Amino acid sequence: LDSLSEAGWGGALSSLVEMLAALQSVESPSGDAGPLAAQTRPSGTTWLEWLLESAVDPADPRLGNWRDAMLSHGGVVDRYDAAVAELDRMVGECPDVRQVVHTDLSGNTLVADGRVTGVFDWGNAVIGDPAYDVAHLTFWAPWHPGCPEPELRAASSEVLGDRADERVRTYELHVALEALRFNAAMGRPRTIEAVLHRMSELGTGTWVESPSASPALQPAGPVPAAATTSGTRTRSRPAERAWI
Repeated sequence: LDSLSEAGWGGALSSLVEMLAALQSVESPSGDAGPLAAQTRPSGTTWLEWLLESAVDPADPRLGNWRDAMLSHGGVVDRYDAAVAELDRMVGECPDVRQVVHTDLSGNTLVADGRVTGVFDWGNAVIGDPAYDVAHLTFWAPWHPGCPEPELRAASSEVLGDRADERVRTYELHVALEALRFNAAMGRPRTIEAVLHRMSELGTGTWVESPSASPALQPAGPVPAAATTSGTRTRSRPAERAWI
């Protein structure tokens, strides 16, 4: 998916939505939410608990002391904590479901002749709400200039069911938090700025719109980007892509 042109995305969109619907029919291997790998899935965890716990204390050895790493990027820890508090308020609107979620379809979905032909690398898959897969695609849409973001949101809402938009927006915030942790740990300040800018675009987290916030908590400004134009849409493409 990540290398498709706008025309390629348009041709594959219906097949992608069909694949998302098919994933919902896959029987969950466990009654617990969280990582698909059983050895890292706490017993008795609900989907909502996992969303919050993974934002506060993620079990990911790649990240090391990610909070200390964030301190070297002025104000990011405060922004992160404010966004976690917002996530805590938002998750109550999400269903506690148990379905298979890939979590990174954009870079791991094969497409040929307008059809999804395969999905690989399930190492980060979780048991939870399939709307999360849509949120991952929509949050990172500016990194894929061909992605028809409004059409993807509209088409996927038909298979996601009740409160699809609210669920996707909640999970976009979780995706953003994961990206901030990972890129702070990896020492990627430009990608951190790009993620914060994307959060501001989406209105994700109350901190992005608070006029009383201190200067350190204000949204990041525009990210150095290469302009891309396709059809009637013009989009800024962030200079770096974060793989998480």
